[in-house]
Amino acid sequence: MTVLQGIRRALGPTASVVYERGCELAEGLPPTLFPVPPENLRGADGAAGGLTGSYYPNMNLEGAPRFVRLDKGVDLDGAEEPRPTASRLTGFSVRWEGALIADTGGTYTLGVVADDGFRLFVDDSLFLEDWRDGTPRRNGREITLHAGQKHRIRLEYYENAGTPA
Repeated sequence: MTVLQGIRRALGPTASVVYERGCELAEGLPPTLFPVPPENLRGADGAAGGLTGSYYPNMNLEGAPRFVRLDKGVDLDGAEEPRPTASRLTGFSVRWEGALIADTGGTYTLGVVADDGFRLFVDDSLFLEDWRDGTPRRNGREITLHAGQKHRIRLEYYENAGTPA
């Protein structure tokens, strides 16, 4: 959870938080990542406004998912109900699938913040991978996107222990 998310959560949904993004002067830091707006995402079935999340009651994406839904964002810190396994927050996995469509062409940083394993595929090619248990970490890479072009996205994630990130 970011400091901004913590402040917003503490103040509640009726509060308006005004902020200014800080600078990034230090070299060697992982890239700053911002959530992809839901309007730039399409579910596996083409539905606008998010990615299709298939939630599994194991860490291996095996068997039938416990439930499938359109998630407007990939954020397990502030996950909507039902929670990943509906009864516990560890020992589960999720596969999000769909498409990313940029409004404006250019170079973007696409990345993941996670505290256990993840694999991100773009157009069916492995783009980022860190498939291991661990503390929260941020990984990103630059990608060139063209305005209006659909890029297939698949993000696989597992949570072994702790609070999902």
